[in-house]
Amino acid sequence: MNEQELDGRCATIGHKNRTATRRITYGDDGDRVTEYVCAECAESYGRRPSLRNLAAEVTFRGKVEALAALVLEQSRERIAREYGQWQADAETVQVHPRKLYTLIDRGPEHNMSGMLMIEHATGSIYGIKAYGKVHRGHACGTLDTAGDWYWGSYYPERRPAEA
Repeated sequence: MNEQELDGRCATIGHKNRTATRRITYGDDGDRVTEYVCAECAESYGRRPSLRNLAAEVTFRGKVEALAALVLEQSRERIAREYGQWQADAETVQVHPRKLYTLIDRGPEHNMSGMLMIEHATGSIYGIKAYGKVHRGHACGTLDTAGDWYWGSYYPERRPAEA
């Protein structure tokens, strides 16, 4: 790891208002990654997960984006059926990556609500207790089994197994 002093903004999610004081470079020669981070992140950098396996990170993000698209499609379909097309067109879904979980919010743009939390380590999908607080009692499968669930209702429902 190579460090160099500089000024700018920290690249860590949630630290956008902090001034970056270090440039950290890591990875193989073919997959070199450079980040600008604040002093706190530079100190804890050894404990942060590395991005050596970039293919796994891209696959995870792709699965999360596919789940978000599925949530949006099924939510709009249900809202159009129950309330009207104009309300369905206002429905949006946002994805917020965090340190341990990725959050999926849904609702009209002016009134978004937290819906799901996806654990980075396992890909497990959970409901929420409060925004940013995971509810492990409301497990909704994993990213690999997301197609087995209906995401359009208020709370995800498992689809019956096909005979």
